[in-house]
Parts: sequence; structure tokens; C-alpha cells
Amino acid sequence: MDMQTVKELLSILNEMYPVSLSEAWDSSGLQVGSLSWPADRILIALEPSIDTIHEAIEANANVLITHHPLAVTGIYGIDIDTYPGSVVAKALKENIAIISIHTQADAAVGGLNDFILQQLGAFNQIAPLSPSETEKGGLGRIAFFVTPISVEEFKKTISSVFMYDINRFSLPKETIRLSSIAICAGSGSDQIPAFLKTVADVFITGDVKYHIAQELLYKKRGIIDVGHFGSEIFFLPMLFQHLTEKFSKEKQDIAIFVTKNEKSPFSSNEL
Repeated sequence: MDMQTVKELLSILNEMYPVSLSEAWDSSGLQVGSLSWPADRILIALEPSIDTIHEAIEANANVLITHHPLAVTGIYGIDIDTYPGSVVAKALKENIAIISIHTQADAAVGGLNDFILQQLGAFNQIAPLSPSETEKGGLGRIAFFVTPISVEEFKKTISSVFMYDINRFSLPKETIRLSSIAICAGSGSDQIPAFLKTVADVFITGDVKYHIAQELLYKKRGIIDVGHFGSEIFFLPMLFQHLTEKFSKEKQDIAIFVTKNEKSPFSSNEL
């Protein structure tokens, strides 16, 4: 069998996480490299940083797949002495392709939000908070517990699942048990209007501002900030699982590695 190329890997990733689900402002896809480059040794990371490039070199990887792109709004000049130019220069020098799978990984069926929900309990109904108009899936999720759970028990679950960032809880004192939750990995405050239209008891996301939490308390709705890094770090085990299953099924000899060196800038807990 011929060696897998970057183009073929991108096709596989698009099957799992359709690029049509990406937000209009997003810049997912091939960040650095060539579609014709080999792609049989893959490192998965959250950030396309100089550290993860060095980690890819150490692993003899020829592709770095990250959740975050090099620049969300595009790059208009390359200075190799500063980020992101330094990453681009090093990747090109070492023939390492960089691919970003960003908002489409959040929105896809079986994607990041669904993967996180698998860690949080048993649910008998799950649906997008903001359904896509063109594809199955969409941003965020609302999920209904098979059996309602006490707030104290759910706090313990949150603390055990989201271990890599600082967790902040803002819950109305009237809320004693949870029947349903909403979630949007990363920075999901723009999904709060969608959350408020649902019956979900609490919204789980990252990067929550003080006044947003205060406003939700006035409305007797809860929010849990598990951190941007804390929620999106699940991209690593999710993609590793999905690619491993795909390549195993097709009997492809592809080596997959997961970064061991990333951590939240707000926490000392390492992977």
C-alpha cells in the first residue's frame, strides 16, 4: 500500500468532522505544508506551538494535528523570529505538515462536545444547542440525564473529569438536582442565548466573564466554567480514538502520538 499523504489524511478528517460545520470566521485545515507530503506519523496536540513542533521532531512525526489554528483570523505576514512565523519556519524546515481541526470538531456528531458528555454521565437524549442548517450536528449540546443527579454529586464529577484547569461554579441556591445540562467546549458564551431557550439547568463552558455569570444568577440559571483548555484538551483523546479506530479498521500502518507537554496557563496540572 502506498504511503498516506496529507491530502488523504485531510479527506479522512473531513469525513469525521465535516469542514462545512466550521464557523465562517474559522481557519481550519492545512496550515503549513503540502498536500503531497507523507502523513504516516501523526502527533496530536491542542496548540501549534514551537514546543509541539519540537515534540513532533522528537517523535519523527511528519504531521502535527492541532485543535487551534495558527491564527484564527489569518496571517498577513511571516516573521520567523516571532510566533506564528517561528512555527511556520520550523515546520517547513523539518517537512512537518500542520493541520487544524477546530470548530468543525466541536460541532460534528461524535465530536468534542459529544465526547465530553460521555465522561459526564448517562444521558437518554442529546441534541445540538444550535443545530447546523446544512449538516447533522451543530454547536453545543443539551443532554438529559437518565437519572437526575444532585448538584453536590455533579460538582464531584466535574472536578474529577476536568482536572487540567480551574473550575468555577455559579449555581442558584434553588438548584438542588440537575435533570439536564448544556455544554459548549472552549469559549462558548455566545451560546448562552441558545442555552436560555432550553430547560437545561446549567451551562458548561470556558472563558466565562463575571457579569455573564451574575446575569445568569439573576435569571436563576447556572453556569460552570471549566476553562478553555480544560474543556478542549479532550480533543486529544477523542482524535486519538477516532483515528486509531479508522486506521485499524482499514489495516493501515499509521503511528499516532499524543502530546505530553501541554498544560493550561492557569494551572500547574500537566497532562
